[in-house]
Amino acid sequence: MPQPQSLRLHLEDPVVFAQHASTKYELHGQGWAVLQSTSKSRSHLLFGTSSKAWGVCYSSSDRPFNGQAEDNGEIPASHEQSPIATVSLVNGDLGQSRHADAYGEISCDSSDIGVYVNGAYLEPTGSRKLQSDDIIRFNDAEYVYRCLMSVPDTPHCVEAERYKVNDAMAVGELASHHVAKCIKTGHAVVVKRIAVPVGRLGEVASHLRMRDDLIHRNVAYLCDWYMLPGDPHDTDRQISFVTPLAPRGNLHDFITVGNGKLGEFLARPVMAQLMDGLMYIHDQGIIHCDMKPEHVLVYGLSPAGPIVKISGLGLATRSGKNDAIELSTSLRRAMMKSAAWAAPESLNYEHTELSDAFSLGATMFFIHWGKPLYEIEGVTFFEEIMQRRRTNFNKLRRQLMSSNACDLIESLTKVSMSERIGLREARQHAWFNGCQVPPPFSAQYQYDDPLVQGFIARGGRPAVSNHDPVNKNGLLDFSDCFSADSDSLFDAGLISESEFEARRGLEWDVLDSLVNPSFLESESDFGALASEISPEPSSSLAAIRVVPIPGAQAYEPVAPGSPSFVEPERYYDDEETRR
Repeated sequence: MPQPQSLRLHLEDPVVFAQHASTKYELHGQGWAVLQSTSKSRSHLLFGTSSKAWGVCYSSSDRPFNGQAEDNGEIPASHEQSPIATVSLVNGDLGQSRHADAYGEISCDSSDIGVYVNGAYLEPTGSRKLQSDDIIRFNDAEYVYRCLMSVPDTPHCVEAERYKVNDAMAVGELASHHVAKCIKTGHAVVVKRIAVPVGRLGEVASHLRMRDDLIHRNVAYLCDWYMLPGDPHDTDRQISFVTPLAPRGNLHDFITVGNGKLGEFLARPVMAQLMDGLMYIHDQGIIHCDMKPEHVLVYGLSPAGPIVKISGLGLATRSGKNDAIELSTSLRRAMMKSAAWAAPESLNYEHTELSDAFSLGATMFFIHWGKPLYEIEGVTFFEEIMQRRRTNFNKLRRQLMSSNACDLIESLTKVSMSERIGLREARQHAWFNGCQVPPPFSAQYQYDDPLVQGFIARGGRPAVSNHDPVNKNGLLDFSDCFSADSDSLFDAGLISESEFEARRGLEWDVLDSLVNPSFLESESDFGALASEISPEPSSSLAAIRVVPIPGAQAYEPVAPGSPSFVEPERYYDDEETRR
């Protein structure tokens, strides 16, 4: 939707643009840090400039706590005010908006409420230094820590002062994605550079705010963005998006290049993570619109399997829950590369949450077989592709899969939306019985990490697996079990159906071998030890607020959400669609 001329002119001011594009820019100057809620149902917790230390408190009452004291100056007795934790500013001056040495610190003040930082349990009376983007959980209430003292006055940035970009190392589908090193932290990141026409600044601001609000263990987050200084009279603005690097590559390359198809034992935790992440995205009123293996990043390995996060949100759009969105011609052109995964209704210019579910079902087929659900050959137009694509889900493959796996793929990929199951129903499917979901991956890789350097040396490709699992008979190695060679030989008519079935049947016999220590990375590569990982939420907190220490009034919470007058629109992740 085109922005009004007056709003367009306001958004040309970098400060105004940043305030509408990001929570941390919006709150800059109002406090020294904020705990940004990951849920729409909870308010952000702002640490104002009235105190260097704030107690995080919760109420056991269902009555809203508005932060007002009684006439005697005390907090109402119905609200428990013993702090769960204390968040303090260290080496910072409240009179200064920025301080190079300032940082936050959190200490746990309660043994009754679990406090976790990046999934690691914080012992009572223990403390930990905080960095921006740290994930903090109080039981089931999850927040991301944002240091506001490090936020610049404008989003302008001389790139070389913040990131060392490896221009020779492009990753992803577009040449505008480059591996880089964060100069301040040493983290390995991906910097995506785009030129935004002035007339589309409102659209991009909405996209940035949408990405800023997506905080989930199975969704790749936007850790930074900035503008390059330029002539204010130029018709374009140069904006860069920064995301953490996944040195094991995307799921498509992880399977086709690195490890081979995963089989049902490892497919279950991968699919569970993807469903959890996609359900979260839908709960935020957002439809992905381009779900496929290339848009799933593999961040680590754990005893429960690969740790993955959803990415590729360039085509994502806001929509009312379960409402269909109309696909424009340019969006359909951008989806050409995704036709092998697209739902049939895309042909009718519409996309819903069920369409994302269809694409996830197609991804599940790929995880099992190392090839797309649909073959596309010699077709150039989207309509023709959708009408002529040929399924790989044939009778033989159905016979070789477990009945539950087969049923789930079929239920997710029904042609008719009225017959297709949604993600919540799918997540409760019997196929997931006994599935263990891997712990969250909250850390970032250092640029100098050998895994990152190997990824760069291979031109952005994951390493070929060197694991050597053995089946129960001691006869099967990893490559024989999970490579796509059997499929290729069978499709080419070079092996018989019985031989193909024998090879494929071995895949279900290697469950024990997949959890041997050779499959795992060191604990430092995927965060805290499993024993320290926070459990799944088991209880809820009625309300969480922060109070300055010593005992002043509670600071008024900040409601999450983007500015209402910036209408969110699709932000295309394809060079051609922006012309």
